[in-house]
Amino acid sequence: MLYDPQEIYDTYRINRFQLVDLSILIGNDYTPGIKGIGPKKGIELLHKHRNLEQLPNKIREKIPLNVSDIGIIRSLFLIPNVLTTIPELSFTYPNRGGILELMTVDHSLHRDRVSKGIKRLLKAHFLMKITHIQDKRK
Repeated sequence: MLYDPQEIYDTYRINRFQLVDLSILIGNDYTPGIKGIGPKKGIELLHKHRNLEQLPNKIREKIPLNVSDIGIIRSLFLIPNVLTTIPELSFTYPNRGGILELMTVDHSLHRDRVSKGIKRLLKAHFLMKITHIQDKRK
C-alpha cells in the first residue's frame, strides 16, 4: 500500500517523521506501542509535543524501547533498504525440519499448527510440481 505524504499531512497535520513516531506510540512491526494510546491520542500528542523526545516523561517512559532502538526503527521506515534488482527465485522442496524449528523455536508458534501448515505447504508443492510436469508434456 502506498501513502501520499501530502495527503497524510493535509488530513492529520503530521509529517512523515511524526508518522513514524505515531507508529512507535501505537505499535508497529517492531514494537507493541503504549497501551491506551491509539491513533487519535497519538496524533494529539504529536501535535502538542512534535516528537517522541519532547513527550512528557510519564509517557516517554512507557515506550518499550531505548533511544538507540527508536533511532533504528526510524531509519527502517525513513531510509529503507530497497533492492535495485530482483533476485532469481527457485522453488525447492521445503525443509520441513528447518521450517518447524524456525516457527516453533525462534518464533514460539504452536507446534501442531505449524505442522498442519507444513503439510499444506508440502501438498501444494507436490501439486505445483505435477502441474509443471503436465505443462511441459503439452
